[in-house]
Amino acid sequence: RRIISKTALSVPAYAAVMGCAIQFDTFANAYKACGDDLESARVRGFCHKTVNQYADRYHTFDASLPMWQYDYKPMTEPFELARISYEGSCPIENNGVASSAPFKIAGTCHGLMCWIEYGLRVGKGKIGMENYDFKVLSTNTRSYRQVVRKLKEPTIIRDNDVGNARFSCTATLGGIGGDDDHTFELQISKNNGSSTDDSK
Repeated sequence: RRIISKTALSVPAYAAVMGCAIQFDTFANAYKACGDDLESARVRGFCHKTVNQYADRYHTFDASLPMWQYDYKPMTEPFELARISYEGSCPIENNGVASSAPFKIAGTCHGLMCWIEYGLRVGKGKIGMENYDFKVLSTNTRSYRQVVRKLKEPTIIRDNDVGNARFSCTATLGGIGGDDDHTFELQISKNNGSSTDDSK
């Protein structure tokens, strides 16, 4: 953050937290209450009621997965949740502010996939990010793992919702207290005025 000099440049210059809504059937089936029915919670004759006490908590923490190994569908275009600058004293951009994108396909939305894109300054220019061209190093590739945050309940996106319904995420990074260093608040809003909310 320009400790060495006021004109010092950082590589990378920034890290953008990116996300998109996804349909992820295998993940949704794996991280939910189990059993032949929810009342008996039996699997092959064994009772899983104690395990199912934690089934409604899966939307409160992240899963780190190599997503290239799984079958999933992006349901929105990628959108920026927050941006961390490594230069100057600027606060985290969009921290605690909702970002959103419209759904581009119909299906069942199961949650949010996140990754980081690092901005690498290339070429010559004056001091200031706006005067440089940037190349992006993305962690949304086979070489990295991505973060998945599950919705509390899956939401069906119908054909008439495409382009109208929006997936929204409010990302808060740092300054939370306790054991958490970030939170994600997810929301889906449809054109009929209905919405689904998820807790942090």
